[in-house]
Amino acid sequence: MSLHNLIVLSSVCLFWFGWNQARSENVQRYTGDELLWLAETLIVDNDFESAKPILDALSESATRSVDQTQVTFLQAVIHAAEGELIEARDLFRKILADNPELSRVRLELAQTLYALEDDEAARHHFNAVLADDPSMAVRRNIERFLQSMQKRKALQVRAALSLVPDSNVNNATTDDTVQLFGFLPADLSDDARRRSGLGMRSSLNVVWLPKIAENWRAELSGGGAFTDYENTTFDDVLTHADIGLRRIQSHGYTSVAGAFGHRWFGGASFYQSYGGRLFKTRRLSSRLSASGYISASYFDYKRDDGRDGPVLSSSINLLRALSSTSYAGARLSLTREFAKEEAFRSTDYSLQLSGIREFGGGLTVELTPSIGRRPFEGVNPLFAKRRKDIRAGVSIAATKRDWSYRGWAPVFSYGYTRNFSNINIYDFSRHRGELKFTRTF
Repeated sequence: MSLHNLIVLSSVCLFWFGWNQARSENVQRYTGDELLWLAETLIVDNDFESAKPILDALSESATRSVDQTQVTFLQAVIHAAEGELIEARDLFRKILADNPELSRVRLELAQTLYALEDDEAARHHFNAVLADDPSMAVRRNIERFLQSMQKRKALQVRAALSLVPDSNVNNATTDDTVQLFGFLPADLSDDARRRSGLGMRSSLNVVWLPKIAENWRAELSGGGAFTDYENTTFDDVLTHADIGLRRIQSHGYTSVAGAFGHRWFGGASFYQSYGGRLFKTRRLSSRLSASGYISASYFDYKRDDGRDGPVLSSSINLLRALSSTSYAGARLSLTREFAKEEAFRSTDYSLQLSGIREFGGGLTVELTPSIGRRPFEGVNPLFAKRRKDIRAGVSIAATKRDWSYRGWAPVFSYGYTRNFSNINIYDFSRHRGELKFTRTF
């Protein structure tokens, strides 16, 4: 190495050492809170390059008296401003995992998700901010985002994969015998008695909303779910397809569509259905939303013609935000089956309540109790009784908001159902667990 190069290298090293020493002294000259205030001021002035090293130093230093949540928030704000949306989203979510009550962070996350066109997640967070009664200016801004999301996304795809342990895959009794015609005992086969199993469930649902006019969309949807058990006798396949129109309104939408469904059970066709439905959803206030539907279909059963006939169904759902982190809901449903044979005609009434809470640590828990009643009209000639069922159940689901892999998020759930019937072959209990991975595209 020449003398000239040695002098240049030495000068650079001395300059680097001196600059770092001065930087260290300057950092030590200010308190952590003063440096944080300086970073905030620089961000307001859009001087991100000067703010970055201050925030990096604060996040890496041993100055734990500084609000690290605010440090992370400011780093996320810089990422979002510079178009690094994935990095910003991940940091905002990291903060909310432990501090779900921070509405300002939730609002920034919602806007970032909107920019990423993750409309379902963005809508959830915008609605959660509305539940905290923000200022009128913020509310109006959120309304613009919500209306924009209703109009812009033409294709919605949701997929799920599940592992399903089930104590009663065929909803059957544990009894060994039944009384036929009211007096004749008969032994039940193994397939007619309760069977447990481990299933794999997959589902895919697609909604396409091509634009027709400013507030009108064609609505084309289809999908299905397949549950595969080790014993093919209880494999279950459901498919559906709808075609209709959707009208987008200021606080929701209304859709009307023709509907077709087909179910296979145990490897054979079980029924086909075709008819129509009317669905409406509306946000009634910043904390309360409602939705409901009415449907009329004809069911054609392939194994029992006596069950064929029209089915009318309706439901109304209410969801109220108690805060930005907790929700309460209720669903009231009514289904009327007009089967050919009077013994199969029934009316099913059900009520389902729900409570949802976001906790620290990224945990969200939903508890859902339900109760239902289903009386049948005619006497079942096989059992010499008019069947009457009462159904009760409860389910609990939990998810980690900060857990995902390539967009797939896990949901853990457990459900218990108890059906009380005056005909013992329909009297059963069921435990069902599920480990599900979901993704919305």
